[in-house]
Amino acid sequence: QATAASSDDFLRIFHLDCGRKYFSVSEIEGLIDQLAENHYTHMQLAFGNNGFRFMLKDMSVEVNGTTYSSENVSSAITGGNSTYSSKNSTVSTQLSESDMDTIIDYATSKGISIIPMLNTPGHMDALVSAMVTLGIRSSTGSEMSLTSEAETAFVKALQAKYIAYFAAKGSKYYNLAADEYSFSNLSTTEYTAFAQYVNDVAGLVKEAKMTPLAYNDGINYSGKT
Repeated sequence: QATAASSDDFLRIFHLDCGRKYFSVSEIEGLIDQLAENHYTHMQLAFGNNGFRFMLKDMSVEVNGTTYSSENVSSAITGGNSTYSSKNSTVSTQLSESDMDTIIDYATSKGISIIPMLNTPGHMDALVSAMVTLGIRSSTGSEMSLTSEAETAFVKALQAKYIAYFAAKGSKYYNLAADEYSFSNLSTTEYTAFAQYVNDVAGLVKEAKMTPLAYNDGINYSGKT
């Protein structure tokens, strides 16, 4: 079972934002070589960060009795990537599950562990666009609505699929990110929904025997952020 790192287990992590910008398998392998040479322990792959650059073979999602087929979900996310990429002058390409298998196997051979990062409920341009295409919400943007039961259920179901994949591939950590979500007021029901959502996803990570990570800029501690 995963536990928090001790003082004797210092993590040296390289963060690669491969959500906003596509990196090929060979480019990532080249970075892994440099990390191994410089005594890093982990590479954090932020594959879901505004753009969404990693697709599983099975992208089907069932939410509240509604099934969204793998083909429809994949197509919707690909369309969201294209829209995001065209606005930001980047390539809309994504990594496949086979690509990620190759990356993880190569990293393991070099003594580097992979930390996946799927950023929600903010930094979600491609996923929000996909939810519009799938009829889950009506307007585009970069953040999901935490007060929408349909959106929250869909994103948590998607998170669960990626958590299961990376747990099976041997990852010990999973980054929820959860940073820079816009709040109109920290005392509103929106913040309560934020805390509940983050705790729910963290619970999924723990159930998969991984340690959840998150940024703390949106998390309220005794009235202070």
